[in-house]
Parts: sequence; C-alpha cells; structure tokens
Amino acid sequence: MGLGSVREFGSADGVVRLMSQPAAALLIWIHVLAFDQLTGLFIYRDNMRERVVPMPVQSIILFLTLMFGPAGFLLYYVLRVSRPRASALGN
Repeated sequence: MGLGSVREFGSADGVVRLMSQPAAALLIWIHVLAFDQLTGLFIYRDNMRERVVPMPVQSIILFLTLMFGPAGFLLYYVLRVSRPRASALGN
C-alpha cells in the first residue's frame, strides 16, 4: 500500500479492493472514528453553549454521528441553522 492507492478512492470497486487489505482497512477505520469523535465533540460543546436542541435530541444526534458520521452532523447543522434567532434587543 502506497501513495498510488489513493487512486482507488475514485470508484466503489477501488474502495472495496482497498478495504480488503487489512492495513488499508485499519487506516480507513481509524480515520472514520477520529472524524466521528471530533464531530461529536463539536456537536456536544456547541449544543451545551448554544442550546440548539434538548439533551435527549442531542443524544440521538450524537448516536447518529457515531454510527453514520456526516448524516448526524448534517442533521445537527440543519437544526442549528433553522432555529429561530433571538433578536439583538432581547425580544
């Protein structure tokens, strides 16, 4: 496995071939887990500061982030962007 194996990510068949190699599968798995953990940490800290969603909903979003990565983050981001903002005058 070398730098040339990056070309394998251009197709689904290439990714399957890469995942069949233990060293590549380990690197990909570590990358996925690191992304999910950092994204989950961001969601947790942001929600604790901004109170975008209630805690039970946050738990569901964190579970989705751990299991499905970008889907959980996308859900949180959509909820964060779509929530009503308090006016500058405090109304």
